[in-house]
Amino acid sequence: MSIISATASIFDQMTEQISGLTEEQYAQKLPIFSGSSIGQHIRHIVEFYECLFSQQGTNCVCYDRRNRDLSLETNPAVVIEKLRTYRALLDTYLPNNPLTLVVYFTADEDEVPTEIASNWGRELVYNIEHAIHHLAIVKIGLRESFPNVHIVSNLGIAPATIKYHQTK
Repeated sequence: MSIISATASIFDQMTEQISGLTEEQYAQKLPIFSGSSIGQHIRHIVEFYECLFSQQGTNCVCYDRRNRDLSLETNPAVVIEKLRTYRALLDTYLPNNPLTLVVYFTADEDEVPTEIASNWGRELVYNIEHAIHHLAIVKIGLRESFPNVHIVSNLGIAPATIKYHQTK
């Protein structure tokens, strides 16, 4: 499986899972999440991808400069449309295109950011891992708060873990 197909698979998995929730379930503040929602975790995932897709033309990506679009926390249809758009764009990017990753390590307003050489493929891999991590958290919220909601197969499970379990 390529980076592109792995990303498409994550987008499909997210779309399927979100489609199985009501708007109320999606946006509900959950005690197990200390008052955050499934929608907030999904927004967080989507905005990292958004940073990568929207900043690609500048050859610079900074995940700290996210939009934090609150409609992504409350409206699953908006998220699904974004995921479909990004999925359609996947084949237009070359994994070896160079990027500079811009990182801030403190909240200090005077901090000079650290710049790290990267490429689009490496950042896509980072986003896949980041999505899997947050989807694992989403799965916990679904199991605890909405036990009757179908959970998509292998949601929040890394491919290496799936392979490991298949050998047991």
